[in-house]
Amino acid sequence: MTDKLQVYVGGAYAGDLERSDTGYRFNYQSDYSGPPVFLNLPLRSGEKLWKEFPPHFDGLLPEGVLLDQLLVAGKLDRSDKWGQLKAVGRDLTGFLSVFPDGEAVETSASWVVAEGRKARVKIQPGRDALPHDWSELVTFHSREAPRMSLSGVQPKVSAVFWIERFDRQGPTNRTRLRVEDTCQLLEVPSSWKYLGNLETLVQVIRQFTSNPTLQLARFFDRILFNWVIGNGDMHLKNWSLIENGPLIELAPAYDFLNTAILIDREEESALSLADRHQSFDRALLLDIFGRELCGLQPARIERMLRRLQQIDWADPISKSALSEQSKAAYLAVVEARMKRLMRV
Repeated sequence: MTDKLQVYVGGAYAGDLERSDTGYRFNYQSDYSGPPVFLNLPLRSGEKLWKEFPPHFDGLLPEGVLLDQLLVAGKLDRSDKWGQLKAVGRDLTGFLSVFPDGEAVETSASWVVAEGRKARVKIQPGRDALPHDWSELVTFHSREAPRMSLSGVQPKVSAVFWIERFDRQGPTNRTRLRVEDTCQLLEVPSSWKYLGNLETLVQVIRQFTSNPTLQLARFFDRILFNWVIGNGDMHLKNWSLIENGPLIELAPAYDFLNTAILIDREEESALSLADRHQSFDRALLLDIFGRELCGLQPARIERMLRRLQQIDWADPISKSALSEQSKAAYLAVVEARMKRLMRV
């Protein structure tokens, strides 16, 4: 027996993802002429077969708390990735949408073509920014029993923070941009996100970006910054590429935070460099990673070092909402790593 999902790129019907007793199959529509659904799945490739759930689509599924909420709301099994994709398919990361076969499809979404990026619409609570209407949010908060008391008869909900998505642009944010993380680009499941190294990421950037020299310089900057601030959780899914008009580039930075003050004995890097997750030093980061792997000139490396030196690290840390103990621990991590990096 075969089950089928329709895959759309923006508002265009691109192809079908099928599930059968023998595995999974994707095939483009014969009249589809838009961009490939994934960078490593070109139109000329014809059909693509997998025995297990396709890693390309696995990378589109929610994780963590969002996954837990989906499983409860949809009464789904954690292993039922097909059901999860069907449940969230209308609003996936990037420019793809997935609909059950035979379902009437109505989508005003589009994707950005080579004229370049459009300006993002700023978050407007009450319009398209929320995935639920007010009654659904009130119901959610009634289940969660939030600790909030405001006078008045109108229904009210609280928001901890808003997220402005960088894969949505244009009027009402319905223009979708291609975004693919490294697990998808390497064709490995999301559960493998810690099973990688920085050398492989350099290869991915060289292979898939339009301007690898510039992107590798940006990648080097981000690696140094994350190491200095104590971020040991930059796994494969925290590195993505985005389609910016005619260019494929590193996506805007996300998940940049200090994990060293949250996790005891946290490794310095989620991804290995020269087979090391710990004890990074100046030679490893600047000579091996920056100069040899990324191909950067000494002047470019020194420019990044000067930028790091010019940061007043104590100021933003002291103004944060962290406890005094966490602020002190954060600053201690930064100062210790800057000394190792600068040989102070």
